Amino acid sequence: MSIFRQILLLVVLSSTIILILSIRSEQLLDEHDQSLQLNQILNDIRPLYLALIKGDVVRVKDGLAEKGYHIKLGGLIPLGAQILYFENSIFGEMVIWSRENEYGLLLNYLDDIILASLNTQQDFWDNYGIHLLLIAQLLIMLAFYIILYLILRPIKQLTRNIQHFESGDYDIRIPIRQNNELGTLADSFNHMATKISSLLRSKELLLRSAGHELRTPIAKGKLALEIMQDTKEKPILKACFDSLDHLTNHLLTFEYLQGVPLLKKEQFFAQTLVLEALLASFADEDSATLELEHDFTIVGDKEWLAVALKNLIDNALKYREENTLIIVCVQNDSICVRNKGKPLDGDFTLYTDPFVRGDSQQARGYGLGLSIVRTILELHHLTLGYHYENGYHCLRIEGFKREL
Repeated sequence: MSIFRQILLLVVLSSTIILILSIRSEQLLDEHDQSLQLNQILNDIRPLYLALIKGDVVRVKDGLAEKGYHIKLGGLIPLGAQILYFENSIFGEMVIWSRENEYGLLLNYLDDIILASLNTQQDFWDNYGIHLLLIAQLLIMLAFYIILYLILRPIKQLTRNIQHFESGDYDIRIPIRQNNELGTLADSFNHMATKISSLLRSKELLLRSAGHELRTPIAKGKLALEIMQDTKEKPILKACFDSLDHLTNHLLTFEYLQGVPLLKKEQFFAQTLVLEALLASFADEDSATLELEHDFTIVGDKEWLAVALKNLIDNALKYREENTLIIVCVQNDSICVRNKGKPLDGDFTLYTDPFVRGDSQQARGYGLGLSIVRTILELHHLTLGYHYENGYHCLRIEGFKREL
């Protein structure tokens, strides 16, 4: 949840709590006022009720008039009135009731019935003061949210630009000019982005130059070996040039993937990916077998995924036991490469770091293959799983998406 939604939720929650508390406070005040009014009326009419019992009706009416009561005709309490107090005796009764801003009483003794009411109309502030305060509080909360939103709005732009930067747009900058912490943060980001852009351009130039400067003498050396007469040193030289070529390709690939390469996503079948990887690898029909249990569609960059799977196949070929086949299996929305061999010397995650190899005598190469695989899979939001079972290593690519 974004910070703006959190603030809005906080404002709504605070306003709701204020509304509930205000309504409850108003109810408590009304109950308190009603209780005070009831006590006041009881104090007023008890002496008058005693006078009514003595039969002095005139004194009762005059006393009620002095206290502001209006004598009403008839002896029926109005419809919709709320009974606040009721006292009954053998020969009479005393009832106090209320309706809106009106309080009334009914005195009945033998055949004497007196119905009177007292208007307690309050002024505008007494009636609507709490409502006005509640509206003012809500408006203040709304104004607080608007002001806070305007203050923090640059965070949205900052977040959006950082996401663009993360996706590979290294030329983006944040045009925030404020004399506060946000302005300082934006300036720091802009300076950092400038330095990173410069470093990446230098790195790209270095890779291009190094690739050209390394591959050119390697290619010339390979060409010279082809026309060189067969000697016992020729295989050694050829192995050296092949090793240099292999290392150069791996280094350039690994360094390129450390940036944010653009992926050409497309949809294709897992079988197609496996066949391309097998054709590009050192595997042949005498060293590898394919088990296609359940084909499925994949969405991603087929070229880079083929590179990752090729490295897994070559790794399995390199570390398999002699005279055994590696198995490339397509099943359960995953691709698994299995080879028979001894258990690993350490935790598998160590082998996905660059320049890390096993301690066995079979360990050859430079420890970049699985690191390249991990980087490619992370770009596709895929995972590389590993388990060892029944003497077989199983490296499994999982998490494929089926839709574009």
